[in-house]
Amino acid sequence: MLHRVSRANARYNPLMSLGAASTFPGDRAPAAGAATVRCCEGCGYDLRALERPRCPECGLAFDPDHLPPADIPWLRRGDRMLRADATGGNAFVAYWRTVWLVLARPKKFGETVWQDVAVDAAETTSFRWITIGIAVGSVLATLLAMMMPQIRSARLVMLLMLIVPTAAFFWLATARFDIIQFVAIWFAQETRYRRLHDMSCAGLALAPIVPMFLVVGQIMGWPGYWIAARAFGLVWVVILAWWYGSLRYQIHGGHCRTGDAILHALLLPFAWCMIGVLILVFTLGMLGFVLGMMR
Repeated sequence: MLHRVSRANARYNPLMSLGAASTFPGDRAPAAGAATVRCCEGCGYDLRALERPRCPECGLAFDPDHLPPADIPWLRRGDRMLRADATGGNAFVAYWRTVWLVLARPKKFGETVWQDVAVDAAETTSFRWITIGIAVGSVLATLLAMMMPQIRSARLVMLLMLIVPTAAFFWLATARFDIIQFVAIWFAQETRYRRLHDMSCAGLALAPIVPMFLVVGQIMGWPGYWIAARAFGLVWVVILAWWYGSLRYQIHGGHCRTGDAILHALLLPFAWCMIGVLILVFTLGMLGFVLGMMR
């Protein structure tokens, strides 16, 4: 059974939390009395307080000194012929199954924070960077589709120059914001929370629907104003999916209160806007500097 953690039970120490990733390797057994759950990989039976390292329900043995990988497709991808825990499918299938998990089953995804499982930081970081790459590529493809009738070499160069600031925006905007405090009883929960947060940006994986719609619209010869209005609506669908995934992870993964959830929901778009403004100002400043040097 998952336990809700209150501020009265534990205290958040940011300095100690920052060192959690290096002090807790992800494969070490948890401390006694931690409010987490370790379930059997075969049948889901609660494995706590057992005298023998074997599930009494299905008979599957387990190693009490090593945590199993989290039940997230991206963390369990691979070839089942080579890895017994590779149940997520190949990389392509595992990625989109994880996107579905974050958006369609956010409670299951968030509760992973409170389970006795291992979460590889390198794997969650790779998921985040793939998602950022999809978002950046979609933005550039959207601009390219809009300029397609009158594409020029100069415009193409300017488009390519947008890769760096666009990637910088998504990198900063998908980072963890401590809008509300996450309170954990022990450091492994804090570690899992930070690592799994990299996957909460899964909604950005829907970004390719915008340039795909524009290309289809141009091929079909639909009116420009009709295409533009619906493409703008699809942009908001992607933004809302991104916002929704982050908010639901904050609720279920952080066990936050209703007031904290509302605060996070309101301040997160504001943070994105501020990051966008800073990136825009910096980009325009650098562009002006380069043009001044060329004169």
